[in-house]
Amino acid sequence: MLTRGGQLGVDRPLKASAGEAVVTATRAAWGDAGTMPPQAGMTYLVVDVTISGRRGTVPVGAVFTAAVTADKHRYGIAYGPATTSLLPSRDITPGDVLQGQLGFQVPKGPVTLEFLDADGTAMGTIEIPAP
Repeated sequence: MLTRGGQLGVDRPLKASAGEAVVTATRAAWGDAGTMPPQAGMTYLVVDVTISGRRGTVPVGAVFTAAVTADKHRYGIAYGPATTSLLPSRDITPGDVLQGQLGFQVPKGPVTLEFLDADGTAMGTIEIPAP
């Protein structure tokens, strides 16, 4: 489990067309625990995040994320990793705080988490270091 490195613990901006928020990844765990084993050559990555609304409205949630590897392969949310509280998907406004986990099936190595709006445009990123 990682709590430091990359941009873990760093407040990162999310800028949507209709608002702004801040996202913080507080923990990243790499492993094979889940409802089924990961595919050959892959591992599970579970990241704990907190998102706080700052201005306007920002769409957030597990379905609005992607993990991008160093070779630019994109992986959407996976439902095999062991998560205790998947980040819900909804619009947040100023003062709202949303916490949860994001789970991906990716090759081991550093990834960039992208937070996307409803049109698939990147609103912000967080760098997650390799295990």
